[in-house]
Amino acid sequence: MSSFRVVPLHCLSDDDSENITACDAVLQALDLLETHWPGSRSTKLACLQQSSDALPSTLVLLHRVESCEMVVGHGRLARVDNNGGLITSLIVAKEFRGKQLGQQLMEALEKTARVCQLSMLLLSTPDAEGFYRRLGFSTAAPVASLGANAGRLSSEAVNSLEDMLARRGGVFASSSRVSTSVWLSKRLADESPSVWLPPADIQNQVRDELIATLSDMGTNRLWNVMLLNCPFKMQIGYSCGLTMLSVIQEYLQNSSVHHSPPTATGEQADAKAVAPLGCGLGGICDDNFTPCLCCETLVAHALDPCCPDNCCVWSQQMQSLQSLTSARLIGVSKEGEMFCIYAMAKLAQLKYHLKSTIFPLSREAVVSYLNQGVGVCVAYDKDSNHRPCQVGGNRAHWMYITGYALPQKDTTDTDIASAIQFLDQSCSRSNRAVSGQSKTALDLDSLIVIGQHGMSRRPLVTSFTSLELSNLNLRSHCGKGSVPFLIPPDLIHLRGMALALMSPLTSVVR
Repeated sequence: MSSFRVVPLHCLSDDDSENITACDAVLQALDLLETHWPGSRSTKLACLQQSSDALPSTLVLLHRVESCEMVVGHGRLARVDNNGGLITSLIVAKEFRGKQLGQQLMEALEKTARVCQLSMLLLSTPDAEGFYRRLGFSTAAPVASLGANAGRLSSEAVNSLEDMLARRGGVFASSSRVSTSVWLSKRLADESPSVWLPPADIQNQVRDELIATLSDMGTNRLWNVMLLNCPFKMQIGYSCGLTMLSVIQEYLQNSSVHHSPPTATGEQADAKAVAPLGCGLGGICDDNFTPCLCCETLVAHALDPCCPDNCCVWSQQMQSLQSLTSARLIGVSKEGEMFCIYAMAKLAQLKYHLKSTIFPLSREAVVSYLNQGVGVCVAYDKDSNHRPCQVGGNRAHWMYITGYALPQKDTTDTDIASAIQFLDQSCSRSNRAVSGQSKTALDLDSLIVIGQHGMSRRPLVTSFTSLELSNLNLRSHCGKGSVPFLIPPDLIHLRGMALALMSPLTSVVR
């Protein structure tokens, strides 16, 4: 009688008299690896011995014939970030192929990933792309990408560097590596779980960031800090914009603040309120509006007399769909990317029934919205530490501004730590007083914004000037290799713009 089972290598025991021992399984797995990937035996052995429930985890496919078990397959899963997993190995012995055992091993790896609360799997393959696509994988960017620098190196140099990174990560690279290896990914969940941190913990993190920032600035003034209490959520794949929409929806659902719109003054008087549900893109579909690649579908449907209720139909369908599927349905995204603020606003309306206002990015507008309990979405280029930088749009990312720090004019304090005062934002009315002071007692030119994004559970603290310059520098995006992004040639609907999303009860300033 013959049977197969998949088991974590570290769960085997040397004291089991009925099944294969841990020692024998390690040695047989090592032999199997060496038939496919020549190289250091000690490196492979070290990777096998690292297996644990906490990842990396090695799974072995065992074949039993009567009372004897042997290793006929091997799979390894490692963690690449907070919610991503990398499959570094998947092997089935040649004589056992064609029996769907590779699929059985992959299903076990996916189950392990879900138990570890991973939301996405990634892998690289030179010759089994079709197999993985049948299991639901699609094209992805490399985990360790050389980006534009890869074009300056020969293919041999690129492969050598990738092999070095692979060895460091426990990926067993072959000396006969094929340069046409493709990276694939599979979503295990549409969204990662939200994390609500205690307000005191967030304040402490913000205080630490502010102290570092203010020390560099050499300031000794008194600073007022306002923060909205929002959840943190890690993005899956390229969905920084979709993740922020989910965060905003959860914040608004849990907020006890009744949002009243800010007074329309200055630049805010030019804000474009996206039309109510069922009206396409409404007022922005005028002679002066030029749709981009991301929102042209929305504009076409809004102006099509044969489809007056298209948005209502979309909205009904979205209620049972995940956010990425919803974005694909209305043609504004392919892999979760959002390169148009109008498309993002419309998705927020159709999927979450939120009211949206798109307005020129300015200090006054951001502070005014925040004082009303309304956060602000802004696109910018992020550096390796997620701070604003200027690379022309090639690292475009969404930030949700949830607070600010403003210095009081004509005040001093020798101790930076004691100079930081957190305002009580328990109700919006208490914050309107700050709005009234903004042009007199507070120095808007020194505005520091506090926000969050989908790549960290720590608040991001940066000067408004840095954020604004980064936003205005968004010009183009080179994409992620062969990943099918929907990218306008010119990121015109990101530059100089910000997005405020509010509950349906809020009147939108036009």
